[in-house]
Amino acid sequence: MSPYFQDMLDGVAGIGLGYKGPSYDKLRVHLLADLKRESQILVDSYRSAWKETGCTLIADGWTDQRQRTPNNIVHVVTDNAANYVAASRLINRKYDNIYWSPCAAHCLNLILKDISSMAHISNLATRASKITVFVYNHTIFLSWLRETPKWREIVCLGATRSATGRAVSAIILDAKFWDDCFTVCKLVSPLIYLLRVVDADDPSSLGYVYEGMLRVEDAIKEMFRQSKTAYQPYTDIINSRWDKHLKKDLHAAAYFLNPKFFFNENYKEAPDVMRGLLDLVNFYCKCNNLDSVQAMKEIHLYRDRKESFDRQEVIPAASELKPGKNMVEYLF
Repeated sequence: MSPYFQDMLDGVAGIGLGYKGPSYDKLRVHLLADLKRESQILVDSYRSAWKETGCTLIADGWTDQRQRTPNNIVHVVTDNAANYVAASRLINRKYDNIYWSPCAAHCLNLILKDISSMAHISNLATRASKITVFVYNHTIFLSWLRETPKWREIVCLGATRSATGRAVSAIILDAKFWDDCFTVCKLVSPLIYLLRVVDADDPSSLGYVYEGMLRVEDAIKEMFRQSKTAYQPYTDIINSRWDKHLKKDLHAAAYFLNPKFFFNENYKEAPDVMRGLLDLVNFYCKCNNLDSVQAMKEIHLYRDRKESFDRQEVIPAASELKPGKNMVEYLF
C-alpha cells in the first residue's frame, strides 16, 4: 500500500461533505501531465551534474531500444543473471571507463533462497504455514489475535487451503518447533537487515555491503557459539554467493573509505580489501588520466590520519555518518 494513501484519505475527509472527485479524463490527462512535468524537472536537476560527477545506472530489465551511447555513465548495476553478466563484459570492452557490479539485493535474495531450500528449514516453513492457514481460516480466532497488542498480519490475503485443528495443535504444542523458529529468525535477521539497507532507493548504501556481509557472518558464528560444525552449512552458502557474485573491488574500497568503519576498533584489515582498493584506484586513474601516485598519497593521508584526518572531531563525526556518507563517492 502506498504510504500516501492514508494522507489522501485524511485530506479528502478534511474537506467535508460535497467534495467531488476528479473525472477520469481529468485524472488521465491533466494530473498525469503535471506529474510528468514535475518528474522531468527532478530528472533534469540530476542530469545537469552528470558531466561533472558521472552517474550510476541501475537496471532491472532491457528497456532501451535506441542504442544510445552512455557518455556520462561510470557505473552499471544489474542482477546476477548470466545475460546481464555477459552484457556487462561487452559494455566494459567497448567503454573501459564503465565499472559493473551486481545487485547486492539480488545476491542476498539468492542467499535467503538457498537457506530456505535446506531440508530442515523447508520442513519448518511447511509446518509454520499450516498454522497460518489454520488461523486465517477461523475468523473468530483471527479476530481475537488482531486485538492483541503488536499484532501484525502474517500472510497476504488470498485463497488458502484447510488445515486440521489436530495437526495444528500438535505443531503448536511442540517446544522444538518454536525453538527452531527462534533459531531461524536469529539466523536470517542480519541478512534481512542488510537486504533492507541495500534495497532502499538510496544508491549510496553501496558503502555498507562489505561490512554488512562481515557482520552477517560474525553474527551467525556467534549465534552458534563458534561451533564450526553448526554454523558452517550456513556460512558456506553465504560465502559461495558472496565469492561468486558480490565480492567486488568496489565494495572492498567502499568499506576502506568509509570512516565509520575504518576508524572503528572493529575494522578488519583483510588482504582483499587493500587489493580491491588498489585495483579500483588504478582503474579510475587509467580511465581519467590521473596520477595514481598522487591518489595513493591521498589514501595514505587518510589511512594514517594525517593533515585534515588528524583532527579530534573526525572520529566522533565518523560514528554519526549515515549510509553513503563516505569517501568512495569521490571515486564513483
